[in-house]
Amino acid sequence: MTPSPRIVGASWQTRALGTVWSSCQKGAHAAGLLSCDSRMGLGKSLQALALLWAVLSNNLLRKAGSAIIVCPSSLCGNWRAEVKKWLGDKRLKPTVIESGKEKILSQIREFRDFASRRLLVISYDQLRRHVQLVDDVCDLLICDEGHRLRSQGTATSKTLGQMRCRRRILLSGTPLQNDLEELFHCGRFVRPDLFAPQSPGYMAPKAAAWAVQCAREPLATPEEKALGQQVTRELEQKTLQFLLRRTMEMVNFNLPPRVEIVLRLRLAPVQVAAYQALLNDLHCGPHSMAKALKCGCQGW
Repeated sequence: MTPSPRIVGASWQTRALGTVWSSCQKGAHAAGLLSCDSRMGLGKSLQALALLWAVLSNNLLRKAGSAIIVCPSSLCGNWRAEVKKWLGDKRLKPTVIESGKEKILSQIREFRDFASRRLLVISYDQLRRHVQLVDDVCDLLICDEGHRLRSQGTATSKTLGQMRCRRRILLSGTPLQNDLEELFHCGRFVRPDLFAPQSPGYMAPKAAAWAVQCAREPLATPEEKALGQQVTRELEQKTLQFLLRRTMEMVNFNLPPRVEIVLRLRLAPVQVAAYQALLNDLHCGPHSMAKALKCGCQGW
């Protein structure tokens, strides 16, 4: 793999790209990855685009296969800008779904019918509605803000979970590891083979969470502690196969020190009048206070 010089970042990002690249080469049923960071701005989008370009430029997808980035509707335009920023105008032209119903259908047909259209950017809601139009051509699914799929019971989670595509990447800035059930559902989305009922060491998510919680109690019995430790080890072994987690400590050395500036401002005359009215009417009850606030807001 020869990554574009435009998308080669810090060494820890390059190593992360190597991890997702290896994951994507393992096969159609073993390429899921969960990238979970504790904060924004740690390079999830850049790593996803680097992987996307590496996969497309090296023809790792099947002949008619394309990639889909699904995200909240408010972020579709952001992904268009990110693609342009890191890959330019000529390398990859995404089909971005942002407008009305009739245009959406024509855009999806264009994405399906033209070989040059290898990337679709679409919202979760629109993909859920039109999944039957793109299910057979999607060979790489990238889910931004993927913690939306942490509940198995939602219509979106069910629909996306039933897609044929098995190369799935879930990006999230929410620390899913704080809730074992949420981590279980997201893990099952990207790697259903590891969390299927017939998989070795399978335990229902509620039962696994309860076993770990009981083991941490001060009055836990030796049997409960042993079971909790066993469940924890099995979960660690599974998550190590697909979980890539980054924290702020990875990039703090590249950031300038934070500077906090406190500015003290004088109240405007109308604000002074409002506060004074409140002080004068405190003994008159809440109705007078509400009236004083209303007058102050109107004056402002």
